Amino acid sequence: MNGMADPTNLLREFLAATGAEDFPAGLALLDAEGVLAYSNWEMRRWLESSGGRIVEGGRLVELAPADCRGKVAGALREASEKRKFSYRESLETRSGGESFFFNLSVFPIAAPGAAISGFVVSVQDVTRMVRIKEAYRQASGYLNQLIDSLNDGFYVMDMQGRFTFCNRRLLEMLGMEENELLSSEPFDIVHPQDRPLVAEMLRKRREGERVVFEVRMLRKDGTTFQAEVRSAPVMEGDVQVAIVSVAHDITERKRLEKEVRRSRLELEKAYEELSVLDKMKSDFIAIASHELRTPLSIIKGYAEAFLHGELGEISEGQREKLELVNRRADQMTRIINDLLDITRLEEGRLVAERRPVPIGEIIGTVTAEFQQQARRCGIKLTEQVEEGLPPVLVDVWRVHQVLENLISNAIKFTPEGGEVGVTATLRPSIQVVEVAVFDTGPGIPRSQQERLFDKFYQMDTTSTRSAGGLGLGLAISKGIVEAHGGRIWVESELGKGSFFKFTLPTVPDPPGGPDSDGQTAPVMRPPVPGKD
Repeated sequence: MNGMADPTNLLREFLAATGAEDFPAGLALLDAEGVLAYSNWEMRRWLESSGGRIVEGGRLVELAPADCRGKVAGALREASEKRKFSYRESLETRSGGESFFFNLSVFPIAAPGAAISGFVVSVQDVTRMVRIKEAYRQASGYLNQLIDSLNDGFYVMDMQGRFTFCNRRLLEMLGMEENELLSSEPFDIVHPQDRPLVAEMLRKRREGERVVFEVRMLRKDGTTFQAEVRSAPVMEGDVQVAIVSVAHDITERKRLEKEVRRSRLELEKAYEELSVLDKMKSDFIAIASHELRTPLSIIKGYAEAFLHGELGEISEGQREKLELVNRRADQMTRIINDLLDITRLEEGRLVAERRPVPIGEIIGTVTAEFQQQARRCGIKLTEQVEEGLPPVLVDVWRVHQVLENLISNAIKFTPEGGEVGVTATLRPSIQVVEVAVFDTGPGIPRSQQERLFDKFYQMDTTSTRSAGGLGLGLAISKGIVEAHGGRIWVESELGKGSFFKFTLPTVPDPPGGPDSDGQTAPVMRPPVPGKD
């Protein structure tokens, strides 16, 4: 090894004496030719990081990791030629598939006016710092991409209200370049009439408030658009350092709100017109029905008088015609009554006073009325009422009407030799009596079951066409049952008949038990159809 100059020998002794071996950075002492004279543990770790082995008396350029030798040589050359400190950043060394990074510092050793006698070389491991910087760079890039991909404008202002950052979407919304926006003030990008609002919002934001406001933003070409701006403070500890905001273009929303308001006004106007028409319709039905009743009563009265022989003898042919007139008069009376009931239903006055009555007595009365018709059609009509049923709280005539509609329909759709029946059972869990009218007819397709209770809906069958009517019976029945707090529905399967079921509320027991006399209201026969 070449002889060491005195300053170099002294420095070597100093490093050894001061514990340089344990220094957290790599330290090495070179002679004037760049030969390694001393190295601590960290320096040896770096020199051996690429799998090499330290050779006593070797040159640092040759001992350094292969991918760093160019930078080491350049740093030594620069320090020798310029006789001053030389620095190289982020020397990369690869080992075991990983990259490690070091910063290299070279200090020339020379007495004033003398030649360079050696070099002090320092190597610092900055791998962790480099990786942190790279992670930060990647995260920043990802965040910038994320912000740029927003459908809303995003911008940051300092505490003086100057723009410091914005995304691409905001520039597109304003039709501006980035340098134009960053040199603008908040008041430059809003409609002049909205500047007082922006000044007030800026004051609140400087005081740390979160604000949401609507403003007309001004494009570069002078046009405006409606925007909703949401702003929040950016804090460093307890100190506010910036204001971050998101601007959302609400032009379409405002257009839709205006359209909704216009549509609502049109609907309100249409509703008022429909209400007037509906009132006119109800009034017409009521007037027409009442006016038709009088001539119908006269027609029916004379027809019955002739049939009973009160107006003289009639031939068999005349009797047949008069019976037809009588049946048609009854049919017209039923239609008129149905129309009046629909009007009452829409006005909420279809069901009158309710009283507690035994459901079995109502069922018995109605089935008795239909026995003769059922026998003429060759149909068996039965009833089965569970014993001990509590009374139901109902308008007797209206429940009678529901049963009339259901039994009449059941007979109409049941072929000769079939059966129609009425049952009543208690559903104690919900405190109702369930009444069912069943038949052994052809059944109802599922596609038609949901519409059966609609007004003016009739199944397209031979039976319905021949019987006539407006298709209001089931709609009226539904209204009556629901007015009592019950519900009505159909269960049917093609080829297996139908069940029309409805529920009625039972009379709740009074706190002191049943009434002292234990009596319920008698079941009255319903009024004659067509009479008020």
